[in-house]
Amino acid sequence: ENKLVEMSGAHKYATVDDFLAAIGYGDLSPHAVVMKMALITDGAAGDLRAIPLIPNVQTLPRVLVRGEKGLLTKIAPCCQPVPGDAIVGYTTRGRGVTVHRADCINAVNAQDRERVVPVDWEIEADHLYPVAIKIEAFDRQGLLRDIATVVAENRVNMSALEVHVYDDKTAVVSATVEIDSLAQLSRLMEKIEGVKDVHTVGREAS
Repeated sequence: ENKLVEMSGAHKYATVDDFLAAIGYGDLSPHAVVMKMALITDGAAGDLRAIPLIPNVQTLPRVLVRGEKGLLTKIAPCCQPVPGDAIVGYTTRGRGVTVHRADCINAVNAQDRERVVPVDWEIEADHLYPVAIKIEAFDRQGLLRDIATVVAENRVNMSALEVHVYDDKTAVVSATVEIDSLAQLSRLMEKIEGVKDVHTVGREAS
């Protein structure tokens, strides 16, 4: 509890409840919180642990709030919606509207329904959105090379990659890819599923 109070103050929130709500509704990215905690905990000893990359919230003027103009909109890092996804907005105090996938657990469980607002995509060419995907496969030599080749052949950038291999030779690959639409993401995942020894490909659960 003391650590939560300390972290709330470090992020300039008056109460722990406000701090936790900010994480749940996408005001704070989990990566930013973990980085701050690592600095507070280990900074004095100079022993900062390696922390996997998690995309931060992006400022996106490409999502329109119905009936409003000029409102700041942000993509929620918990579910990472992309054009083509059904979306919903959640107003945050003094920070505009955070955009979630309509089926995101944080949006579905939002207690203050009056802060939920309808939003629409305004498609803008050449804008890329980070999306976390998970690939389960049989571990073998050349697996990552083959996956990376498919990603490159589809002209998609992969900005983060993490691999876990288990005793039964199952490999779980967590990757962040930068795509421009849900259609492109679907095509890419279908191509990755065609790689030898890949079992399943899907978006990371929120």
